[in-house]
Amino acid sequence: MTENRDNRSGVLPLSGMLQAEVARPQTSAAAAIYFGLFAARIAASRPAQPFRLGLLGGTFDPVHHGHLLLAQAAYEQYALDGVLFLLASRPVHKLDLKVSDPSLRVRMLKLALAGDERFDISFTETAREGVTYTIDTLRQIQGIAADHARLFFIVGSDSLRDMPTWKNAKAIGQMVQVLYGRRPGSDAEISNNPLLEQYFDVAPVEMPQILISSSGLRQRAADGLTLRYLVPAVVADFVAAHVPYSKDA
Repeated sequence: MTENRDNRSGVLPLSGMLQAEVARPQTSAAAAIYFGLFAARIAASRPAQPFRLGLLGGTFDPVHHGHLLLAQAAYEQYALDGVLFLLASRPVHKLDLKVSDPSLRVRMLKLALAGDERFDISFTETAREGVTYTIDTLRQIQGIAADHARLFFIVGSDSLRDMPTWKNAKAIGQMVQVLYGRRPGSDAEISNNPLLEQYFDVAPVEMPQILISSSGLRQRAADGLTLRYLVPAVVADFVAAHVPYSKDA
């Protein structure tokens, strides 16, 4: 019997991908585009006990300790089975921002995550052309994983504040639980934004207050300053040698 394709993604559900590996070995690579090293574990998960998958999106230009600490804190506090770093291609809210080539951002992420099997990279967005919307990415991931995974969308408090304005925000809230990095004042922002609680199931992630931004790091690099101790050392070295950040980045 042929497994039905998801109407929106047009891709075989993940279990079908992996079951087809014997006949078409390239399907394992296709599954890895979406789910990285977690693909087989998600496919093997039972609907009664789905894989608890964290999704942390961003351009990661560059990835820094704030991203990594948020991912780790969410993983630990919500008993996640794994966290995927969703590498953005051209997010609609950053169309006016000069973003480094995806190959450079991939390399920085791989260096930062090397040896940590709790985390991996998803190329769901970079595999698509054009502007990317979170709703499309989540529909694609959910359409493939089906009931083998429960999705947790991890964001910083600044992104959380803007989420009610995102395309199809209410539909996003129906697909994921939102985990946000708590900071001083973020609880008040939520209580003062009724659409947040109306659209989303939100829960805080307790983490150290790390005041680092990728934009600030790009400026430091453009000014010839080191990124040491703000990003993993291997990422700092890679930026110094290979990433040409300029003052207008």
